[in-house]
Amino acid sequence: MVEIDPVIVEVSKLYLPEWNDCSMFKGSSRYCMDDPRVEMHHLDALKWFRDRFSDEARLEGHELYGTEEKFDVVILDALDPQNAVDFVEALYGDGAFLNSLYNSLTDTGVLLTQVGESAYIGDISETYPDNFNYQRAMYEKGLKNQGFKMVFHYEEPRAGFNGIWSFYAAFKDDSSRARWQMNEAQLDLEIRKRAIQMVDDRDVEEGELKGPFDVFDGPTMATYRFPSKHAQQRQGSSPQGYYT
Repeated sequence: MVEIDPVIVEVSKLYLPEWNDCSMFKGSSRYCMDDPRVEMHHLDALKWFRDRFSDEARLEGHELYGTEEKFDVVILDALDPQNAVDFVEALYGDGAFLNSLYNSLTDTGVLLTQVGESAYIGDISETYPDNFNYQRAMYEKGLKNQGFKMVFHYEEPRAGFNGIWSFYAAFKDDSSRARWQMNEAQLDLEIRKRAIQMVDDRDVEEGELKGPFDVFDGPTMATYRFPSKHAQQRQGSSPQGYYT
């Protein structure tokens, strides 16, 4: 995990314990970040990725380029692209950072990104420069330009925010689509086969989550398979996802 501000991590640990609870996993610690398998870097994530994975760093011969192993999954949860600050363009533009994210993934890797509150039916196209969500549209375009084979847009109304939240799942390999579109029974079976072993319920403190899939299962995943109707209308997307 790369987070520039250690205070944010400590505040989250103190006031959002349910977001950092790994007590249900066998062999893990109560606080997820205390798990010996976790690597925490209090650094600028944008710079961390660019220095190690971007084409720019490779051409410059940067000393850190290629020093990290590639990832199967990268999760980007940064400022919402709707924030009107210059830094947002560096995060969501089609530049060195996005290039480094693409390069940091294995050949079958997946990039997951939260991209702010969803738009609604009647909103104008996000590709219109004055649109509040213009940077989100540019991010989607950048994902395609970098070479992701498949990009899915999905929405989550159960995250506890004051609105419905939007996400992109970008895949480097076409084969990932089969897993994304498994039916409910297939996915529930995969969860049971691949999930980390849990502790006995009696060993879990009262009030804690009983498992990592308390709020996710096959039927929940079924709601992510296709973009919403207003997203299709607004972005001109295929209900099967976005192809490069």
